[in-house]
Amino acid sequence: MSNPRSNKRPFAIRLIGFDAAETARLEIGLAVRRAGCWAYIALHEDNLRDPDLFIANGTDMKALAKISYHCAGDIRPALLLGTPLVSLPYSSLPTPYQWPQLLAELDKLMDKRIDALKRLKAAGVVAIAERRRRERLDIDLTEPAEYDAMRRKPAEGGVLVVDKAAVLRDHLAGVMMRHKLTVGLAVDAAAAADYCSRFRVAAVLVNTSTPGVDAYALCRTIRDLNPKRPFAMILLAGKSFHYDAARARAAGCDGFLGKPLAPRHLLEALKKFLPLH
Repeated sequence: MSNPRSNKRPFAIRLIGFDAAETARLEIGLAVRRAGCWAYIALHEDNLRDPDLFIANGTDMKALAKISYHCAGDIRPALLLGTPLVSLPYSSLPTPYQWPQLLAELDKLMDKRIDALKRLKAAGVVAIAERRRRERLDIDLTEPAEYDAMRRKPAEGGVLVVDKAAVLRDHLAGVMMRHKLTVGLAVDAAAAADYCSRFRVAAVLVNTSTPGVDAYALCRTIRDLNPKRPFAMILLAGKSFHYDAARARAAGCDGFLGKPLAPRHLLEALKKFLPLH
């Protein structure tokens, strides 16, 4: 009998509120494949992929405030490690935890998420992707009008793909047609800079394996050419690419997505920056 819990692409987990040592421990432990369990991967904080679920430090009030914005019952569940000071509607495990216990709890949450998404699909309802990139932690203190004024509207313009091949551009062009957004292609850094100087672009996707392209340098160049124009710079990083968070942020990169990339993960990420519905 085949294992019903089998996924080629690991489910993504966002870790919230842990120190560096515990974060590393969770990342290593979650990366291990185990028979009879779903496969998981912990997301880097700059990874723009929408998580399937969250693991948060249950004793950290800031972490609890963050998940209150992201979680949505069985559709976007959370597991707390450590007993919170107040009663919350999330699954929790006391610390120190045991890995078999933690994985069993994650599998139960993932089973519920899968079932919930199936029910939504059967009812013709689309699950809403997370659009917020920063948490509003002072919800009880900030005036609604003040918070609305701080919100950034989605950038206007199309999408530019920097890649040696046209496969991704062609796919995105078909998807973006219904939104009346153009998708361009640049095969090198010079072509990318030229395109961004001539056309209004809301998002630039840089395949880090494009020959002759330094992804960080390209991000910086395009930012410098368009200092007042809002747009997103997203790296599409292969397994051999080492993402340097400090260099990426200094270059004006908004984050990255890991390859191989599922089409829905790319679309969910773009919804954070583009006016897609």
